[in-house]
Amino acid sequence: MNPKYRVLQSAIGAVIGFGVTASLEILLVAIISGLFDARITVRGLGWLVLPIAGACFGWKVGRDVGVESLLLALRKALDGLSYHSRIWVSASILWLISSSTFMLLVNPFGRYWNSKDWQTFWLVLILPLAVGALALKLLHWVNKANRNQAMDDK
Repeated sequence: MNPKYRVLQSAIGAVIGFGVTASLEILLVAIISGLFDARITVRGLGWLVLPIAGACFGWKVGRDVGVESLLLALRKALDGLSYHSRIWVSASILWLISSSTFMLLVNPFGRYWNSKDWQTFWLVLILPLAVGALALKLLHWVNKANRNQAMDDK
């Protein structure tokens, strides 16, 4: 671990810890709401304390583990992807972040979300990603067929 990046590594770890903990809390509320078809209102100090505890844990882990090694592993995984696959991964991440932020902040369904609203939320999140993955597979298949035909023509 490079001491030069110690604070940066800790800060990135804290952001990741906060985000993961808050996401797990939101996912838990969504699951409970879906299972019991209930309107769950988020209130209480625990909804703020737990993500802050996750940020503290992420600060410690980010400093000790080193974000450099995590970023290097992520870079190796992404370097193995094709150009189109990297575009799909980037677009998917941007879509998930922007659409979920919009849906949760603007709250287009009103104060409480019923089960149909949650279904619409998940459909808006997942359907474009599935269509993009299918289009990517189709693009790879077409390119592979074109390469095979070009090899046969030679």
